[in-house]
Amino acid sequence: MRSIFWRLIISFLIVAAIPVGAIYYFAVDDKVMHVFITVASVSFALSLILSVIISLNITRPIKKLIEELKRAQEGDFTANVDLKRKDEIGTLIMTFNRTMENVRAILKDVSTFAQTTKDTANALFRSIEQGNMTFEQISKAVEEIANGASEQAKDTSNAADMVQNIGNSIDDSAKFFKAVEESTINADKLSQNGMHTVNSLKEKTDVTKESIDEVVSAINELQANSHHIEKIIEVITGIADQTNLLALNAAIEAARAGEAGRGFAVVAEEVRNLAEQSRQAASEIAKIISEIEQKTDKTVEKANLVKEIADDQAHQVETTYAAFNEIKSSIDTITENIHMLNNAMMELARYKDEIIGSIANITAVSEETAASTEEVAASTEEHMKFIEEIKESSENLLKSVTALENILSKLVVSV
Repeated sequence: MRSIFWRLIISFLIVAAIPVGAIYYFAVDDKVMHVFITVASVSFALSLILSVIISLNITRPIKKLIEELKRAQEGDFTANVDLKRKDEIGTLIMTFNRTMENVRAILKDVSTFAQTTKDTANALFRSIEQGNMTFEQISKAVEEIANGASEQAKDTSNAADMVQNIGNSIDDSAKFFKAVEESTINADKLSQNGMHTVNSLKEKTDVTKESIDEVVSAINELQANSHHIEKIIEVITGIADQTNLLALNAAIEAARAGEAGRGFAVVAEEVRNLAEQSRQAASEIAKIISEIEQKTDKTVEKANLVKEIADDQAHQVETTYAAFNEIKSSIDTITENIHMLNNAMMELARYKDEIIGSIANITAVSEETAASTEEVAASTEEHMKFIEEIKESSENLLKSVTALENILSKLVVSV
């Protein structure tokens, strides 16, 4: 700044010195020269004073402006030059002050935006962490359901084999008594209403809830079918006991008949053996069904826990399920021993087919349950990956906003 000041002074001195030199050069005598020297000296002094005043008038505001610019360079954007002029320097100072005002406004907006973004990022991060914990709970519960479904599939497969063996025995008994069959069977057919599940869910995150509801419905259907089989086994056991009693009565009657009833005694003994085998097989199936029911109850507990978690996450509970199972049967009164034996064997054959069908349904439901739990597990895993990606992005956003706040904290935008 000092160099500009002295350059202006020197410039004015040179301008003043030129006329003085010219006067000295062209002076004709000493008197004229003395007058010219006096005038030149006064002019030179006035020029010097005027040059100093003009130089200070120019350099002082520029110096003040440079000082404020240095403050802004160091991060203090409260810089302001309090000087009003109507010349070019005044325009420069006014432009500088307006620029600082605009910069301060922009920095305040950026600071406000950074704080808002940081609050949003923190809230998003907390929500993502909570969602991640929920999905981890769902994943664990779904894994337990999948294991239970796999065990149920094995149990139903074993039950199917046992029922098939009973079916073979019943078929053999039916063929054996076909020659003496003289009556028909009137019985009501077994009817049942399957499970109806109504689900109306929304968007991507509700897919998991829908799959879980399907798993719950399938498990409840499996439980209902197990109860159905229990009742059928009770009927089979009753028929087997009744058949055994009838066979015993027939054997007694054959013994009374002597030689004429020997063949009938053999038939009665065979019927009694078959009835005993049927009763034992039905008892084994009852044990298997009881184990299935115990595992089904545990699975139902886990499935209900998963459903509660999913309902709390989605804030929607719109699932209704109902299971109605009705069994109605009627058996005509058996008036004669052989006629009652025939009816009993035909009833066994009919219930055998229904048991096989029920076991087949249970097997199908178990397979569907296993497939559904696998889909739920895959969907949960994809959701967890997606949440991890969002979590990582929110962490990066939070770091960026924090870095921006650190930069802004070093700047001064208000007094």
